Amino acid sequence: MGIDITSSSFPFASVRGRSLATSVRRVKKDDQPEFPKPMSEPLDVVMNDKTQRFEVTLGGEIAFAEYRLAPDHITLPHTVVPDVFAGKGVGGALAKAALGYARDHGLTVKPSCTFMAGYIAKHPEYHDLVHLDFRAKLGIT
Repeated sequence: MGIDITSSSFPFASVRGRSLATSVRRVKKDDQPEFPKPMSEPLDVVMNDKTQRFEVTLGGEIAFAEYRLAPDHITLPHTVVPDVFAGKGVGGALAKAALGYARDHGLTVKPSCTFMAGYIAKHPEYHDLVHLDFRAKLGIT
């Protein structure tokens, strides 16, 4: 079981009925917060044309961000990050790979996945990539 982030509650994702904000905090038995540390080595994100996903594999598990290409844009509809990847920066690495691909290929981005939409909203360096139809939803002018 992992984090399955869809576009059901745009612009805020939920994990098993909870908001992402409440899912990020980890608590030790003595109730002291424990925050997972990101991986020290760069993640290997692969663009899999066959499955139309950006993927990261770790220990037999696959985290992915689905994509759909069109001549002038890329749609990012769904992201899945299994629990084994928690706190390792995998979601961010998937977002950076997808958005970097869009920038390198002159594409605009339609982030229908709430994780991708939230990531873009928090990172102004990607605002210029957002398709006009999605700018208002992200609060981008």
